[in-house]
Amino acid sequence: MTPFGPLAITADNYGLTDGINQGIAGLARTRAITGVSIMCHPAARLDHVADLKHSGVLTGVHLVMVEERPILADDPGLRPLLDRKGCFPDSWQRLCLMVLLKPWVLKGLRREVEAQINRFVELGLSLDFINSHQHVHLFPPIWMTLRPLLESYKVPIRGTAQWDWQGWSFQGLLHAASWLSWHWGPRVKNSLSLKPIGLNVSGRFSMAATQELLADVHGFSRWEVPEFVVHPGVEDRQARDHYIHWGYRWDQERTTLASEDFQTFLEQSGCDLLGASMKIRERVAEATTFSTRLKSAEVVLAVAWPQNWEQMVLFSRLSDGLARKGVGPRIILPDLLFGLERHQFEHYRGFSWGRRWIDLLFWLRTLDQRIDNPEAVLHWVLPSPAWAWLAGLTGISGERIILHYSGRSYGWNKANLMAWMADPWLVGPTMISNLSVLSRFAKRLKVSHLTMDAHSAQLLTQMGCARVYTCPGLVALPGHGRDKSMGKPSEFPDPLSITVGFYGLGSPAEGVIDLLRAVALALPENPRLRLLLAVGARQRLGKIQRMVMGLHLDDRVAMIGVEDEERLLARVDAMALPYRSEVVAPLYPRVLLAASAAGCPVITTAIPAWEH
Repeated sequence: MTPFGPLAITADNYGLTDGINQGIAGLARTRAITGVSIMCHPAARLDHVADLKHSGVLTGVHLVMVEERPILADDPGLRPLLDRKGCFPDSWQRLCLMVLLKPWVLKGLRREVEAQINRFVELGLSLDFINSHQHVHLFPPIWMTLRPLLESYKVPIRGTAQWDWQGWSFQGLLHAASWLSWHWGPRVKNSLSLKPIGLNVSGRFSMAATQELLADVHGFSRWEVPEFVVHPGVEDRQARDHYIHWGYRWDQERTTLASEDFQTFLEQSGCDLLGASMKIRERVAEATTFSTRLKSAEVVLAVAWPQNWEQMVLFSRLSDGLARKGVGPRIILPDLLFGLERHQFEHYRGFSWGRRWIDLLFWLRTLDQRIDNPEAVLHWVLPSPAWAWLAGLTGISGERIILHYSGRSYGWNKANLMAWMADPWLVGPTMISNLSVLSRFAKRLKVSHLTMDAHSAQLLTQMGCARVYTCPGLVALPGHGRDKSMGKPSEFPDPLSITVGFYGLGSPAEGVIDLLRAVALALPENPRLRLLLAVGARQRLGKIQRMVMGLHLDDRVAMIGVEDEERLLARVDAMALPYRSEVVAPLYPRVLLAASAAGCPVITTAIPAWEH
């Protein structure tokens, strides 16, 4: 099955009632959703909205033009729209009809929308996207009026410009309205959109609906992120008394999103929630500059092609280290992949090499425009010194660039020569093999080089690079590992194999599924890599074994009992504990302490790389 790719899950209607807020906040804390859209009408319950700042989810404004009272209730331009109670029309159909009959109200509607966005900004939250209650901003007359205002914020907007008729359903009607609106009033070029899916089951979201939606998904353009629109919450008295006519099942959606079965299904389908969040944040970063703090020594993290485990570990350490020092780094992820296809980059599948190189060159040449702070320091994570030449195309002074290399350099040999012949663009296995020939371009740069292995540092120093540093305390890999003999036979016959261990219950929160996928992806570049698992929960063994079979890792993965902890630590070169939540890591301190006491290197993340 082809992996789904980036997927955003947005919970609408935060601010509706205290119970709805409680349910959404709980899902945000566990990262079961990627974004929260917040109502900002006068009656919105926003007393605890500050809790969302620390959850790490995206936040956007949920414009309200139906049912509720407006902020500008006394605006003469809005009065023809309001009922006797001073509220908006009670449905999107009635609102659209009144706009057609009374088009002069559109100017007042624009002022109301601006007032709601201003109230959102005053909350101190990041404006990451814009949508509206019942999606009325996509009605063509309303969109044509609001378009200049909404585009001025330079953030993703819910909607689609792709013709995707799905019958006379609400989903089909919304896509048709969006298609008309964005063709009559097109969006700014290269603007990211959030394409809503699952609207036909809006308010009745369930596991069965999820399986059906992902099985019958339509294509998305590279400037679109598919978005599950959900309405979770805790159904309280106010929700039952005032909004029962919506027919929403708030509790059902909340329990579905929080269930382990749902999270497991998303993983098996290749749904990349992190990739969606990063893509949305990236477009926001590209649409703005860093000129707001001209006198600060700003730190910017740029990552190109995060395609191997080592690179993600390095990026996690770099981000976490800066955060501990009180630095809030800006992150730029170009989502450009030239060598190996990964599910995070499915939107690039089918693009020609020429198109990818053009995108790469454009991203490089405009990098200094998006980082116009002359004091900003750019930390750029690259696979190896073979990619250092890219820094010379940015136009940024070398004194402001620090290149972090996550891979290792190897000399030119027959294997690399054969790889080069099969990969003349030098972007696939050849580049990942870290050709020392390409690394020679690094000596022309005045940048700082931070490597993960001594061989790369030695290579750069021999070439004449002045500022070369080796990151201390990293795990020694092939040929430099710990002695695993201990007088007992190894689980794997190859004495030169690199054995990585895992100890835990085997739950998705521990990241064991991610570890298996990482091993499968890393094997072409590290054929001696092996994985030794100690899984405590017997009910999960079957699922893990099926995963091993499906990834064709039968001869690369072995399992031992959790009671053989001493044997596990004696057999592995390093322990990998890729916990998927900051809440999970403190629950297993004994594993970390036991590995450390045994002198076994540990690769772990208190906050994993994909949650930064």
